[in-house]
Amino acid sequence: MSRRQESEQLKKCVEYFRQNSVWEKVLNGFFEKYASYGRFSGSVRVQSLSPEELEQQLKLSAEIFNKLPYRKTQKIYLAVFAAMVTGNPHAFDQGTVGGRLLYQIIQRNLELRNLIIGQIETFPAYKRQRSFLAAGILLDDVSNSVMLYRVEAVKKDGDMHSGVAGFQKEQDILQIPLGVITDWKEVRCLQQKILIVENPSVFAMLCGKEEYSCMCMNGQPRLASLMLLDLLAESGTTVYYSGDLDPEGLLIAQKLADYYKGTFYFWHMESEDYEQCRSSEVISDRRMKSLDKITDARLIPVVDQIKKYKTAGYQERLFIS
Repeated sequence: MSRRQESEQLKKCVEYFRQNSVWEKVLNGFFEKYASYGRFSGSVRVQSLSPEELEQQLKLSAEIFNKLPYRKTQKIYLAVFAAMVTGNPHAFDQGTVGGRLLYQIIQRNLELRNLIIGQIETFPAYKRQRSFLAAGILLDDVSNSVMLYRVEAVKKDGDMHSGVAGFQKEQDILQIPLGVITDWKEVRCLQQKILIVENPSVFAMLCGKEEYSCMCMNGQPRLASLMLLDLLAESGTTVYYSGDLDPEGLLIAQKLADYYKGTFYFWHMESEDYEQCRSSEVISDRRMKSLDKITDARLIPVVDQIKKYKTAGYQERLFIS
């Protein structure tokens, strides 16, 4: 269907409902409920709505649906998309009515495309971020990145990523944003192994010392890191992960082990490692309670040690030479 035909159909639809004031009010109620709940649920309170307002809402929904960037194989920042559609870069911010409407339109679009993006309990933001990405909308792409060392990347067109290849040849560290990773179909590591660490300082110390590929999560894993893990698993890469030996660090480690669909080992996260890197920083009772969420048997010995001393262990102290 051409743009002109779509425009004509939209005009006819709007005109039909404008002819009856009851329909105007009912449709407005539907609009609010759907934006709020993501489905047609609950009761609708009929209230005054001008024909102009109804027309504006219908047009906005249609314009969002028709302008989703994926249709032109584009990736656009959320604020840019909002400005393009509404003139306001904050119109679709998370938590706003416009933001909820956009998300539900994206979900409906994914259904029509038979794309299923499931919810991951350990990473609550995953579904929303992947859904927006599937629609061609980037959420905070620049800071959503991952640091890598000595890897190769194959793009979806089958060509090697020349930029990554250059950094690999020079054995330099590189930082890759989410928007670049979405164009990759394969990641290759030395000996099909990769060392992954939580902290940038440790990552920097490892690069050049170890004859392995390396990756840094930089704290809590973001979508860029999770998508990289997906590519690593597909290539059969074995992961060795090391993080801080405190409640937060162990929770991250366990979440990553649960998420990874390949061979995953904890590295330098044993009881003796804790003894070596244990600090004098006392862990609060509130934070200590988080240790009860650790169920991976491989981490229980170090959990017991932390409960005994109630102090944090920092991985930087393990790699100081």
